Amino acid sequence: MAIRLKKNRESLKELKKINEQLKVINQRKSDFISAVSHELRTPLTSIREGVLQVLDGTLGKINGEQKDFLGTALEDIDRLKNIANTLLDISKIDAGRIELKKTLVDMRDIIRMVSVEFKSMARVRGVTLDNVLTDDTADIFIDKERIIEVLSNLISNACKFTRRGGKITIRLTNSKDKIEIAVEDTGIGIAKTNIPKLFDRFEQFGRAVIDKEKGTGLGLAISKGIVDMHRGRIWVESALGKGSAFKFSLPKLNSESIFKEYISGGIKEAVNKETGLSVVVLKIEDHDYLKKGMGDIKVMTILKGLEDSLKVILRGDTDVFLRHTGECVVLLFGTNREGAMVVKNKISAAARRYLDEIQKEHNVNFRISLGVSTYPEEAKTSDGLLLKARVKLEDMYLGPERRRYLRRICKLDIKSTDKKGGEMQTVDISEGGVCIFLDRSIKRDQESEFVFELPKEKTIKVRGRMAWIRKDKETNKYRAGFEFLNIKDKDRLAIRKFIETGAYGHR
Repeated sequence: MAIRLKKNRESLKELKKINEQLKVINQRKSDFISAVSHELRTPLTSIREGVLQVLDGTLGKINGEQKDFLGTALEDIDRLKNIANTLLDISKIDAGRIELKKTLVDMRDIIRMVSVEFKSMARVRGVTLDNVLTDDTADIFIDKERIIEVLSNLISNACKFTRRGGKITIRLTNSKDKIEIAVEDTGIGIAKTNIPKLFDRFEQFGRAVIDKEKGTGLGLAISKGIVDMHRGRIWVESALGKGSAFKFSLPKLNSESIFKEYISGGIKEAVNKETGLSVVVLKIEDHDYLKKGMGDIKVMTILKGLEDSLKVILRGDTDVFLRHTGECVVLLFGTNREGAMVVKNKISAAARRYLDEIQKEHNVNFRISLGVSTYPEEAKTSDGLLLKARVKLEDMYLGPERRRYLRRICKLDIKSTDKKGGEMQTVDISEGGVCIFLDRSIKRDQESEFVFELPKEKTIKVRGRMAWIRKDKETNKYRAGFEFLNIKDKDRLAIRKFIETGAYGHR
């Protein structure tokens, strides 16, 4: 017994040693493939540019035979470049060096875009290409470019293995927890014995490609690697002579996990580069209410337009913009608190311009809030940075009154002199009016007289007319906006100084 245990320990030790050696060999192989792919891409780019200039006649006229020859050479150069890119991708997947850049996209848009690119290929081959999509939005956090690569691989394969007169269908299924995409074809199919090895490297099983075009045998392996990195699943259902259905599913990750994933990555980068990181949170208030009134698709279109208008002011190569439902998170890499406040003001101005136009077009009210937090001064974790930014959310007023008056977010005790009045608190104030919290709803155009004190004991007494009112879901109170009716010039000046300086009578 003791001898057997000793042999088992020795065998286990030997297996561990062999396993370590195999890991080293595999790493060297991946490094070699990566290095060769990099080295190939640079000269191929130069060769392609040279051939293209001759082919275009930039360097002088060429005859028809020369043009045909150079055209063939250009196709082969592109094929070699694709092989180099494919080898580089597989080496990155092996080494775990691919970093997914997930953003919120509508999967229907991805499918439409990719299928349009393959329509001409399918037409040339005499194959019909159709989409079967859901009516509702199919929003999901994915690395857009990587999933396009997966979908392109599957459609390209379907075109290669489908005979003239056949059909390819891209089918989207949208459920609560995941999205499933199927690329179905009426092609030559795959034998059952070959299906288990289908996603292995360099496996092609001698399948007869319809147009004799051959690949590297790495497309499906890369696709599987990308889907696995998204925590998804990819598989195939097929039978010889009856066609194939390549399918992959992707889980719907919640926005909170995506936000924290990006922020955690940003913190690591900030630590490595010994720099700062700031987080800006923009929130569309009453998002669920807007969806009920306008519908999911219209609200999502508006939010996408807001994203596009805000991305213009960000640094495209470093800053990250993330959006989900009514909340947007902006990551400002290498940005301290002072710089973040500058960006916040630019975001506020751009959001106001865009949403003011939307309000006029759709006759609907938007209310946005903005908050900022900075690493490492205010928090050192993704949870902490998000919490700090959300705690500091400040309302950014939209609408005609904002264009006439500068407003200040503030909390001042205010009293109504009416019989049913009482102690209240302001939300914000301007030279033209005040927004306050109420415990009960009142009718529009109702007038009230208010008394409140600014810093330095400056008492303001003014009459106001209620212009708008809505219920705040978080506090269960009512927000109401009152327009000043008879404010004195000296009181208006005092409010202006308070708004500009934060304290009455000081510049």
